Amino acid sequence: MPNYSSTKHIPVLVQDALHSLGRRVAVARKQRQHSQADLARLAGVGLSTVVSVEGGHDGVSAGNLFKVLDALGALEQTALLLNPAVQRAELVRLLQQEALAAQEMAHPPRHGNAP
Repeated sequence: MPNYSSTKHIPVLVQDALHSLGRRVAVARKQRQHSQADLARLAGVGLSTVVSVEGGHDGVSAGNLFKVLDALGALEQTALLLNPAVQRAELVRLLQQEALAAQEMAHPPRHGNAP
């Protein structure tokens, strides 16, 4: 079991997960053509909270994170977390699909003869 003492050591896997989630939140926000200020207003949180979520900072409260996810229409996706009905392999497959979709949205393929 990890030891989370008063020192500010965040395990690498936790840091990676936070940064990955932050990137996905930023992609989802941009897909909806919202500024960070727009998302903050919609979520009922401060601009600094949205910036912190997108930056992968570990100090954002779970409540504020869920408000941001709700404003993006993604709150229902949290039902997959720790759900015993979802097999681990299925969850990994879904997360990989989501990561691929987010990557494709961030960098859509070019069509036609455009450079």
